Amino acid sequence: MKFSRSIVLPLAGLAVIAALSGCGSNNNVVGPDPLDTTPPPAPTNLQVVFDGSGQPTLTWDASAAPDVTGYEVESLSAGGNDYVQADDPNVADTAYLLPGGVISVQVTYRVRAVDASGNWSAFSTAVTPSNNGGPEGALIWE
Repeated sequence: MKFSRSIVLPLAGLAVIAALSGCGSNNNVVGPDPLDTTPPPAPTNLQVVFDGSGQPTLTWDASAAPDVTGYEVESLSAGGNDYVQADDPNVADTAYLLPGGVISVQVTYRVRAVDASGNWSAFSTAVTPSNNGGPEGALIWE
């Protein structure tokens, strides 16, 4: 091992050698890229589908950015003033099981992506599924 500099410090009668190699450089950057300030593209094709057990599930197409680490689902209840995070606000996959099992209250959903550097995308187009008095579980898009 070759050291570029050595410093000798007396410590309780002993000499301590601190070897400093490559001072001022860090070629092994770990973690988010502090220079990445570009948000990923918004998720697309937001829709509600029923899974194999009949549960309504919010699904979307993944953001096109390769460094996306998760998605945030937000909901807005009928008569509400602002969106709130869903129960599981940052999911890594592109599906979210809607709470309650059956759509009985009109709720609008939207999704956004976050990348490894903490940049948030714009929100997807919102979707509002409801049954509007139709057969239980039937969806009418508004």
